[in-house]
Amino acid sequence: MTNAPTGALAEAITRATGEEHYEATNAKGLRVVLSKRLNNSGIEPLDLKVLVRPDTAEEKTKGGIIIPDQTKDRNKFAVVKATLIENGANAFKEWGLGNSPAAGSRILMAQYAGARVKGIDGQEYILMNDEDVLAIIKEEQ
Repeated sequence: MTNAPTGALAEAITRATGEEHYEATNAKGLRVVLSKRLNNSGIEPLDLKVLVRPDTAEEKTKGGIIIPDQTKDRNKFAVVKATLIENGANAFKEWGLGNSPAAGSRILMAQYAGARVKGIDGQEYILMNDEDVLAIIKEEQ
């Protein structure tokens, strides 16, 4: 799908819903309007809480060895990289203007932080305190 400049239909939907939308062209050449919203989980963090989507645990090592389920489960809960999905209203206020991570930022988080929840979209998320965000990842390899 290729993104196109915001068109009249996307602008009208944005005005009506209050959420930002854009127009895109799919593989069949049809123009569609999509939401720019990252949070499709049905979970809205409150106050100082943030919602993140953790990286998935690897199923194989770089050498091709299959990782046992018990180890995968342990690694899944020890993950420290995630994508920030949404902030609560007061999250990151103490970080100061321009320093706080926004939705879509890649972050490092405290190990075993927060509560694991499943969103209505079927994906696994972590709802945690903003203080458990340790750093913003600027560039990844």
